[in-house]
Amino acid sequence: MSRARFAHATYTAYMLLVVLIGLVALVSASREVLTDGGWAISLSLGALWALTAFLGVRLGRGDMVYIDASLGLSALVLFTPGQVVLASAIGGLAGVLLNPRERSSILERCSEIGRKILVLATLVPLAGVVATTSKTGLGTIGAQATLLGFGFLYAASDLLTAAFSQSLRRGSNLLLELVRLARPIAVIYLGHITTGVVIVLLFDSLGYVGLLVMITLVLMMQNSFNLLLRIKTAYQETIQALVHASELQLPGEAGHARRVAEMATHAGRQLGLSSENLELVGYAALLHDIGKIGVKADAEGAISSEHAQIGADIVAQIPFVDSVAPIVGMHERPTQCIATISDTSLSTAVLLVKASSRLDRAVSANVGTGPLQAIDSPFFDDFRESPLGTRVINALALVVRDWTRQDLLQLGGTSE
Repeated sequence: MSRARFAHATYTAYMLLVVLIGLVALVSASREVLTDGGWAISLSLGALWALTAFLGVRLGRGDMVYIDASLGLSALVLFTPGQVVLASAIGGLAGVLLNPRERSSILERCSEIGRKILVLATLVPLAGVVATTSKTGLGTIGAQATLLGFGFLYAASDLLTAAFSQSLRRGSNLLLELVRLARPIAVIYLGHITTGVVIVLLFDSLGYVGLLVMITLVLMMQNSFNLLLRIKTAYQETIQALVHASELQLPGEAGHARRVAEMATHAGRQLGLSSENLELVGYAALLHDIGKIGVKADAEGAISSEHAQIGADIVAQIPFVDSVAPIVGMHERPTQCIATISDTSLSTAVLLVKASSRLDRAVSANVGTGPLQAIDSPFFDDFRESPLGTRVINALALVVRDWTRQDLLQLGGTSE
């Protein structure tokens, strides 16, 4: 079994386990509510949870993140565990399953609901302690600090479990996925935490009206953030269109840029690149051949290396990705020249794009060659002449060590 297939099987098993845990917690919560009452509270909270799900945040790579820290924090402190778990399940079913912007499978959506329930259920014992502390002295700094600390713990648990899901799905490093996930939405979580604390502090005087008003305010903020991300997504879709245009004129190029971007970012994670640098590498890899638009191939089908500088000039005119123009412009330079660039971040990015592009072309052109065999061949000897080049191809080898040629081709959404 290849590494990619093993990762998929592991992720599927994880999703099934989380769904099962969620179902057990839901049954237990329903029994508690049936015994003690509180259906009206659960349904009301469920409606708010559904609203938070409909306003889920879509990140740049298409992942949907459902941020409910303000509601989860305040509900755990103010209401019974059964009411909270039941409400999250009701809201999740109504919001996550029916969200028109959600593109994942039904199993993935159900596992997301189960993950949320698991986070809530795990924090229930501590929530009881926090609730007792809060009720005995809401006006004290100690009680408020306890609420704030509980809020950060809730957010950390939510982010950690979400990153764990993503790391299993992609077969990537957990810490790097956590950083990638937290970086664009940390401010949103901070807003949710502070709002949740305010809800608890004001609930005795304002009741459900205060809860509704505060949740509405934080969701308005979240919606504004979503609009900003949609603008960013529009830029990304424009990039995809440019990339597609650059591949149309050359036979066999379909999917090349996407495959290079996937390999380069995976290898970059192995090298420990920051989330910001990984994003730059991904964009540069997607756009590295954009200069081939309108450039005619010679009689043997080859295109002059001048397309790299042409591509850099094109990219430099796009405000959102102009910072990757140097990477695009240098990827056709000799490997030794790139490795001696004083800016290590730049040279690493260029070598990642160059090595990934070369590997994709080598494997695509030779039916009998797998990715790892291609890296071990003399075709990459120039990379082994420098320490940085060696590190880059070693990281790439770790990524593709269990891949077949077909695995690589499918990265670009194409097959033979």
